[in-house]
Amino acid sequence: MARIQEVKEKDQDKILRDMIIESIQKYRCKTIRDIVDTLKTQYNITITIDRIQRTVEELQGRNEIILSEPKVQGPFLKYFTRGYASLEFCIIAITVALATITIYLIPPVEPLSTVRIVVGGVFVLFLPGYTSLQLLFPRKELPYTERIALSIGLSFVQTALLGLILNYTWEFGLNVIVISISILTIALALAANYRKFKLHAC
Repeated sequence: MARIQEVKEKDQDKILRDMIIESIQKYRCKTIRDIVDTLKTQYNITITIDRIQRTVEELQGRNEIILSEPKVQGPFLKYFTRGYASLEFCIIAITVALATITIYLIPPVEPLSTVRIVVGGVFVLFLPGYTSLQLLFPRKELPYTERIALSIGLSFVQTALLGLILNYTWEFGLNVIVISISILTIALALAANYRKFKLHAC
């Protein structure tokens, strides 16, 4: 099974390389953003910007393609505020905000309590681990099932440690938990973006 999976991944990498080359030759793509848009509109597929970045760098290293987009230059704020670099962070920040609003504004009564539990579960048991994975593996493309499983596992560990620390250092309660997890998640997301910036910087 592992051998079959490895072959499938190699085939997928080759298909992606071919589509990137075709995008440049046929659709005159000049930047990574152009390639992403073309893959979405012409091929009807969605691939993470990190995976495309790695594949493009690999093709450029072989002198198979030339793009006009240089490596990241300038301060972190410039990198962070340009298109795809900030998209994922914005999604995470919006999710944190929605989760916080849901926890405080939706009453714990049926059937609304189900929404509260689902959103709260994502907030507590997924987002902290997901942002940690982004920080630890900024370039690694993980399968969705593996990413979800690792995110949940890391979130359990982080939440348990955070709860233990708060229990001995602060007054334990809903407000403290929500604020702490929100700060942790946003801080990890920012740190992950900064690490990607350093990897892509000249």
